Amino acid sequence: MKRKLWTQKTFSLIVICLLAVSIFSVDLSLVKAQPLVCSASGGGGVSGGVYFISGSGTGYASGTNYVSLNVNYFDDVQFSVTPPSGYAFANWFDGTNIFYDNPHTISVITAGVDMVAYFNAVPTPTATPIPSPTPTPLPYTATATGSSGTYTITNLNTGASSTAATSSSLQFTAGQTLSFSVIPPTGYTLDHWSDGVNTYSANPQNLVLSNSITLTASFALVTNNYTYQLYGPYYEDGSVLHGIVNVKMYQTDNSTYSFILNGTSGFADSKVIYLSKPAQYFTWNISSGDLNYSRVYDVMDSTHLDTIHLTVPDINDPYNIYQFTISDFFGMSDPFLEASINVNGQTWVTERRALTVATPSFTLSQWHSYALTFRCNQGVYSQSFSAESTLTTNLLVLPGAFPTNTLTSVTTNAYRINGTSIQASYLDPSLNTTWINFVISHIDNNNIIIDFNQTVPSSSYTLTWNYADASFDYTVEMKASYAGTICTYDYPCGTVLSSSNPFGVFTNLFGSLPLYWQGGFMVYANFDLTQLVAIALIMLALCVGSYFSMTLGCGLSWAVGLFLAWAGWWQASVGPLILGGITVGLIIWVEAKKKEREF
Repeated sequence: MKRKLWTQKTFSLIVICLLAVSIFSVDLSLVKAQPLVCSASGGGGVSGGVYFISGSGTGYASGTNYVSLNVNYFDDVQFSVTPPSGYAFANWFDGTNIFYDNPHTISVITAGVDMVAYFNAVPTPTATPIPSPTPTPLPYTATATGSSGTYTITNLNTGASSTAATSSSLQFTAGQTLSFSVIPPTGYTLDHWSDGVNTYSANPQNLVLSNSITLTASFALVTNNYTYQLYGPYYEDGSVLHGIVNVKMYQTDNSTYSFILNGTSGFADSKVIYLSKPAQYFTWNISSGDLNYSRVYDVMDSTHLDTIHLTVPDINDPYNIYQFTISDFFGMSDPFLEASINVNGQTWVTERRALTVATPSFTLSQWHSYALTFRCNQGVYSQSFSAESTLTTNLLVLPGAFPTNTLTSVTTNAYRINGTSIQASYLDPSLNTTWINFVISHIDNNNIIIDFNQTVPSSSYTLTWNYADASFDYTVEMKASYAGTICTYDYPCGTVLSSSNPFGVFTNLFGSLPLYWQGGFMVYANFDLTQLVAIALIMLALCVGSYFSMTLGCGLSWAVGLFLAWAGWWQASVGPLILGGITVGLIIWVEAKKKEREF
């Protein structure tokens, strides 16, 4: 009876425990399913400011004055704010604790949070005005004006000058000489000046004046605004090719224009082309004897006058097709890659390709030295390159290679420190900068994601952001108010690569370089199938010859090695030459052993 009672109690206890566990599990799942509400707003009576909240599992939200976001339990939640104009961030307050970092991150959140940001007013420096002497009024005024353009009037007697958009004025005395000039709007040229009675066509126009005058500029549309001067054909040593090169120009509307450059007379030919819009690219080819190839010259839209020297590989040097694999140019606009040579102190571009494909191909003469130049709107970077038919190398465009600021007194830079940290700096020793705005972003599924946005009321500032994802490319944009002008600086900061194998295929030849870059390219020559088959058959013949006679194998190895070197297959020639040397060593060793046995 007791045993039965004990069994019933035990069974009841087990049932109660199971019910408690199930109820607790249901409650816990309900708790996990309920979103947590997080908000950010301003305090201390200060309005304005842009607030940003992001959850590791729920996305982000931003807003002015106030923002809220529903996040999941155990998310990592980040709060940040861009202070309103005239204020600097002081601290966050969640009702209990004070935090001084911006952005501020709560790891593994378990309850909703209302974060309130407080700010400190930034004092505005006051300048004591310096009284200026009252100028003596001059009796006459000259004015240059028009519908658009930038006008300059210069007094050639005193050196006084005035420049302004749309209209400019300058005072003078009778008998002085004034110079009137205008920079026309894009796509136009000055047609004439008019003072209401007389017309003038010069720019600048000099006049000796005795009365006030107003000159009004009239403009004419430039119909041929792009000029291309082509010369050639040349060999790469600068001598004239005694042959004909077929040239074709492609325009942006897909129309083409074909012509030839004829050097059969021993003198270089020339062609000048005038266009109302930029060409897209030029291509030229030659098919004569052993020469059968094409070269491409992509045109940069910003170039209104372009001089192109059409070159072909030197007749006594073999040429190869080199592929340039672009590793990254994230954040760079209008990137180009070009190969150029130095001819009698002049730089001639042999080929130029817009980086619209991952592996542009260039035709280069073997054993020649070229300058590989990476161009984009952010700047220019060049690296010397020696063309060998089997050479493999990496060329890195290093951080800082693209200076983008135009203010000589300002120094800016941004780069990747490591996988999670990016540093950006702005330095203005002249103190003409009143504020700096830092924006860090990346692209995800063709969408631009703003990761950080902060404005600092300072003339110099260094920002370190420690929330980068090692797998993303980032762009740092700095905007600054310099002497009343808004200046913008963009810096791409790529993903961090392994120092031993930064491109995933080739070994880094620059092991001491930092583990970040702003763009780069690597180059390797093509081996076509016939070359590979020929080398394989030659190596098979060497093995067979060596089997029947070491002397025969030695001779064949050296002969093949010298042939490959002469043909330009430098790396392929190393094996046969070394094999021949080893064979000679074996022959000497065998002969020495024979002589020992004879004695």
